[in-house]
Amino acid sequence: MKPPARRGFGSKLVERGLANELRGEVRLCFEPEGVICTIDAPLPAEAQAA
Repeated sequence: MKPPARRGFGSKLVERGLANELRGEVRLCFEPEGVICTIDAPLPAEAQAA
């Protein structure tokens, strides 16, 4: 799979909107096997205590 020549609305929504909503970082990688979406975001305090 070749990376797109430019990012569309969906890619921007995932990369920016989701990252902002989760207060984290989102990366999209276009690999031959398909798109890989990696999300790094902090856990809520109650989830960390469990």
